[in-house]
Amino acid sequence: MRRILADEGMRHCWENAICIVSAIGSPDSYEILRGFVWDRFRGEVDEPTFGALEAATVTIGFTCPSRPAVVMAYLEQGANPQRWKELPWHYSKLGSAEMRERLSMFCIHGLSYCSDAKARSILLSLLHKPYARRHREAIRSSLKVQSKVAAMGLYEYERAASVGSRSGTTPPPPSQK
Repeated sequence: MRRILADEGMRHCWENAICIVSAIGSPDSYEILRGFVWDRFRGEVDEPTFGALEAATVTIGFTCPSRPAVVMAYLEQGANPQRWKELPWHYSKLGSAEMRERLSMFCIHGLSYCSDAKARSILLSLLHKPYARRHREAIRSSLKVQSKVAAMGLYEYERAASVGSRSGTTPPPPSQK
């Protein structure tokens, strides 16, 4: 997957490669995704590249089981929209404030995929002192998911969510396993 993500000619595959890297969730997965977001690009990025960068940010929480402390620290820092001012790249189709807000929300949601009690603590702290009022609903939603992930485990939660999405239902609460 690293070779695909390094190959400009494979740009059309980057978003899928990102999803595979996060689903594998190996100890290297976090660094591959983090490096793709922070080290790979400089200046203006095009639409397919931005899609892959969003995918990397959205899915980095799935790497939490392999490196929980590192991933949670990344997501906690990323929940602050100001953190994203340091990006070495930009996407001109979105204003910088809108882009920072999107990436921030992705990190808040990413914390929900960490089963560790520290993720819940981070989310509760963010709920009591959110960076923006509009974050509150995302944090509440993330707390609900994180509770299920903590009770069921990430992979069982995702399996249940996948089955639920195909059948039009939601995953069963942990007590109904």
